[in-house]
Amino acid sequence: PERDHAYAGENAPGGERSAWKFREASPGGRFAFTLRALPDAPLELVCTWGPPQGSDAAWDVVVDGEVVASPTLAPERHRHLEAVYPIPDALSAGKRSLRVEVRAAPDRPSAPLFLCRTRKREW
Repeated sequence: PERDHAYAGENAPGGERSAWKFREASPGGRFAFTLRALPDAPLELVCTWGPPQGSDAAWDVVVDGEVVASPTLAPERHRHLEAVYPIPDALSAGKRSLRVEVRAAPDRPSAPLFLCRTRKREW
């Protein structure tokens, strides 16, 4: 739940599709939350994005103030995308939590975010 992860957002409506809750940022909007980190392990961020509705989506994925990815996605029906973003070791070393932010492009929304978690990087 968002309340367990210090959620904060601006211009970031939530919704539900097929019993899955999501959050997305409208053009120029953003939302952020805190995830647990392993202080002595290399990490990656695993996100499940939904297809945008009506227009292309473009956004930045930001971890502790640093952009780690700038995805884009075209509208599609019934397709989810699991994306894995390596977190630079310098961002996660020694930390027990990380602040993750989704920032929509000024002229396009983000894709809907259904799930997001950290996991130990295997390589």
